[in-house]
Amino acid sequence: MKILLIEDNKDRFEEFKDNYKIDFLSPKYNNIIDVAINERYFEVYEELETNTFDFDDYSIIIAHKSAFRKNNNNQEIIKKLEKESKNLVLFSGGIDVNYYSKDENKEKLELNSKTFYSNHLIQFLDSCNNGEKNNILLLCYGNKWKLNIALNIVEEVNRIINETDDKEVDCEDIVNDESKEILDEIDNDLYDKINTSTAKKGELTDAIDQILSYVDERLLYE
Repeated sequence: MKILLIEDNKDRFEEFKDNYKIDFLSPKYNNIIDVAINERYFEVYEELETNTFDFDDYSIIIAHKSAFRKNNNNQEIIKKLEKESKNLVLFSGGIDVNYYSKDENKEKLELNSKTFYSNHLIQFLDSCNNGEKNNILLLCYGNKWKLNIALNIVEEVNRIINETDDKEVDCEDIVNDESKEILDEIDNDLYDKINTSTAKKGELTDAIDQILSYVDERLLYE
């Protein structure tokens, strides 16, 4: 199945194409992604409004977070997309922090427009074109996505440790779905040690050491 990119801003899309010299109509990309822009954008918009859009050809839907504001039903259509059993990516200039969630059969990612329209998008499409798993985290972090997530965990845990003199600290909000996969790969117990409101500083320090060893041994040279 293919990827659908719904883009309501022609200039934003054309700027990306010009900057990265990418031709979405070429055989390299045409077989993996459809771009709904200009007339096709309005057709898709109408089909989504009237519940006549056929999602069967697509495994991933990508859209600007405000792409459907024309008829004041943006949130309604976004909710429709969220209900589909498809991976959903939303980008916007107003998003400062990446948001990622995952359930049994779909993933959702929100990220900044500049992060989306970057070399990360090309790396993501090339990965899909090579028959690899459609990993939407590439859109956030590029080919070094595991390294970036691991270092983000270390940074956040260190920040929390240094902010308090208490022996136990609350780390529940810093470990999310995108980082769980990395922690499980390092140690099956690591996620539970960190993701708790009563994390012990000593265990957190040991966890940081484990993560940095993993980074040094596995991720720096991938």
